[in-house]
Amino acid sequence: MFAANRNRVIALTMALLVMFPISVVAAKWQWSRHLEREAINALVLENTKQPIELTAIAPAGIDPGDEYRPITLVGHFEPASQKLLRKQTLNGEPGYFVLTIFKTESGSSILVNRGWVAAVGRDVDPQAELNISSGTTEISGRVRPLEGTNESDPSDLPIGQTNSARTFAPQLNLDVIVEQTEGQPLAGPQAVPLPEIQAGPHLGYVGQWILIGITSVVVYISVLRNLRREHNQSAN
Repeated sequence: MFAANRNRVIALTMALLVMFPISVVAAKWQWSRHLEREAINALVLENTKQPIELTAIAPAGIDPGDEYRPITLVGHFEPASQKLLRKQTLNGEPGYFVLTIFKTESGSSILVNRGWVAAVGRDVDPQAELNISSGTTEISGRVRPLEGTNESDPSDLPIGQTNSARTFAPQLNLDVIVEQTEGQPLAGPQAVPLPEIQAGPHLGYVGQWILIGITSVVVYISVLRNLRREHNQSAN
C-alpha cells in the first residue's frame, strides 16, 4: 500500500514504539515521585506536632514513622567530639554541619547536629561561633536517623572534619541524630530547616509526559494520513 514510502512508515512506527513507552514510564515515575513528596509532607506536618521521649527510642534507631518528631534533652555536650560534616549546602551556599556528641543525664550518648555554618574555601567561616560549654544544658531538636555509610575517614581530611555522620557511631548508644532547634548560642550555627512543604514539580512533569505521549500518537496518525493522501494522489 505504501510501497514508495515504506521506509518512512517503518521509521515513523519505530519512533512511536520508542516515544510512547518512554512517555508512559516517565509519567508513572514522576507520579510516584509526587506521591513520595506528598507522603513526606504529611509525615513532617504530623510528626512535628508530636514530641517523642528519649526512652521511646530503641538503640537501633527510630521507626521511620517517627522521623522529625521533637525531642528535648538535658545533659551536656562533649566539645572534644565535635566535627564538621563536609559538603553541606543551605540556600545554595556551601558549608558544614556542626556535629557534637551530647551526653544525657540518663547516660545516653546521642549525636547532635548543632546546625549549618558557611564555608570559606576549605575552612569554616571565621565569624561563626563554634565553641560550646560542657556544662549542663537543655536543648530541643528533631530526631532523624543516623545516615551515612562510612565509619572512618581518609587520612588527608583537614583536622576536625568528616565525610560521614556515621563515623560517630562507635561512640553512640542510639543510632539517631538530633537536629538542634533551640538552645544554640546567638552567634552559633544556623538551625537546619525542615524540608519544604510543597508539592514540587513532579505533577507538572506527569502532565508533560502524558502530553508528549498523546502528541506522538497524534503525529503518527497525522503523518500516516498524509502519506495515504500522497499515495492516493499519485495513484490517480
